[in-house]
Amino acid sequence: MAIGSKAVLAYLQQHPEFLHSHAAELGYRAVAEEGKVLSFQQGSVDALKHKTERMAAQLAVMLDNAEYNRHTAAKLQRFNCRLLGANTVGQLFQAASAALSEDFELPNHVFKVMRLPENKARIPQAVQAADDAALQQAWQNLHAPECGTRIADAARALLADKPVAESFLQLPVRYEGQLLAVLLVGHEDAAYFHADLGTELVADMADSLAAALVRLMGLAV
Repeated sequence: MAIGSKAVLAYLQQHPEFLHSHAAELGYRAVAEEGKVLSFQQGSVDALKHKTERMAAQLAVMLDNAEYNRHTAAKLQRFNCRLLGANTVGQLFQAASAALSEDFELPNHVFKVMRLPENKARIPQAVQAADDAALQQAWQNLHAPECGTRIADAARALLADKPVAESFLQLPVRYEGQLLAVLLVGHEDAAYFHADLGTELVADMADSLAAALVRLMGLAV
């Protein structure tokens, strides 16, 4: 038996909560306006508006991420270009140091070469640590980038004390299982190099440094 529109209207007038309770089944978003239920058409418009706003917010996040990734890629490219211009180990670390200070705004850093060259390459005394027993011990098990607030005393002592570093990045530069060098970076913010920080970028930097050191130190390829 068919139900007339007047009967439906009368029922809804007597039970205004019905539309709110069954909004999902009816396919509209129930929105209260001055204690009344909006029309089906208005409900659909509001639902579309909210959906558009959510999509706009998601698009803004995607654009922000894309811009961040573009800047990151540009920094890595400049880093690699600096390394390519180095003809000595000293020039290599000067180039990398300039990139860290200028492009990444991380001035509190040091490099240490952890092995001797196989050619006659001169390793500046400031970066040579092949005979430093304390550093060799501190970094002997450093196989991947490490971020956090804990660090060996021998390594901590390498960094500038003004401002005092509270978090650290320890980046091993490895080639065929051998530790060639370590880049140590400190930051005064204890949360800057946190344990869950992504290390894909610095891992790429380590690979670039390793390739350059293999060439400059005459290591077997």
